[in-house]
Amino acid sequence: MLPHSWSRRSRPNTLPPDRRHRSRWHGVSDDAGAVLLHLPSAAIPLPNNRRPLDTRFFHGAVERVVPLPVAGGTDVRIELRQHAEYQLAQNGSVLTVTFSAAQ
Repeated sequence: MLPHSWSRRSRPNTLPPDRRHRSRWHGVSDDAGAVLLHLPSAAIPLPNNRRPLDTRFFHGAVERVVPLPVAGGTDVRIELRQHAEYQLAQNGSVLTVTFSAAQ
């Protein structure tokens, strides 16, 4: 679930203009199968850390996490087992995405 002041969007980099200056991450989009975070100016320096993370063995809502280098930053695609509500929280430079159980 997105915070109440946001709406669901179909493409990344779509925080409302009044929220863009307050956050280091600038976008979130979702559909039934995935959540996509856009992290501007972010990079993953170690090649091994750029590999997809298979989490299906944990039986949670998240099936796989895929970092994607894009122009101007990094996208993180979080693939879901099934649709699940989620919440985003930022504390300093740490962004936390919390998912409910898959529905």
